[in-house]
Amino acid sequence: MVQPENPPTLKLNLDITQAHMARDPKGKGISTDESNSGMETQHRKGNNRETYTSSQSREEVGDDESSVHADCQASARDEDTAWSPPVGLNTPKKQKLIQQWISKNSLNIVGLLETRIRPANMEAVETGLGLANWKFISNAHMAPLCRILVGWNMEKADISMVHSASQCLTCDALSLGDGSTVRITYVYGLNTPTSRCSLWNYLEEQKVLNNSIPWIILRDFNAILSTRDRHGGDPHWHVHMDDFPTSIGRAELIQIPSAGLHFTWHNGQKDEDTILRKLDWAFGNQSLLLKWPLIRATAQARSVSDHSLIIVSLAPPPPYRKARFKFLNTWIDDKA
Repeated sequence: MVQPENPPTLKLNLDITQAHMARDPKGKGISTDESNSGMETQHRKGNNRETYTSSQSREEVGDDESSVHADCQASARDEDTAWSPPVGLNTPKKQKLIQQWISKNSLNIVGLLETRIRPANMEAVETGLGLANWKFISNAHMAPLCRILVGWNMEKADISMVHSASQCLTCDALSLGDGSTVRITYVYGLNTPTSRCSLWNYLEEQKVLNNSIPWIILRDFNAILSTRDRHGGDPHWHVHMDDFPTSIGRAELIQIPSAGLHFTWHNGQKDEDTILRKLDWAFGNQSLLLKWPLIRATAQARSVSDHSLIIVSLAPPPPYRKARFKFLNTWIDDKA
């Protein structure tokens, strides 16, 4: 990715701290779930999680071979760390990994998914992360275990909660450096089409409310936008797969330009059993892209999860330069 000439004012990120599913002793798929529509199959660890969507034709579209090759290589490199037991953020080892990653990337705002933290253990986990001058909010009150945890460096930014639900957390972020503000919605979609309907409805309802506010919507939607966003697994197309792209269109959201891995989820298997999906997305509204035209999302190699780590960098608009006036002698030499 070509870096902008000016440094970003804020670096936002969302990381899934743990794989979404548990593994069986053999590391194979442990469950399938046929929805009421009879069209959705969810395979876990080694099988396909068909909770995806597409705005394109239902005919299979050829995958980008270079993307597949790169993502398979990334999976092989990260195999030793990507498939740990489902402990979320509750162990000192996982907390240390997250702390090191935040420091390495100089992040100011972080969203963590599937943390599996019990409300009674929240303070201990926040302390265990070892992030000085950081503060946290979460949607822990929406489920027995915390699904979304958002933290920020109080020396760089200020965060206020706007909305919290089981599948999303929306907050307003203020940069203490230049006073700029941005609204951020962190998404962690549920596993079935029916349960995700409330998420799609929320995004569509917020279109008008956030029309004049720079708005970022990012992370695990548990869905794809195109058949190019999948490789391997069940090739069938199902009716419910139209829900995601339809909602994104109605909400008038635009995909943020991205770099890094295309496929953000890997099932942990090799060769013909490999399944890749792009389940993690970063979108913005028109107000966001007008204010930060150089905004970029980067999908890093999988390291502490079966999902890629996503970093969104906000860069200031390029400085305005007056057009130089050029006077050509030919203008007066031409007697005509």
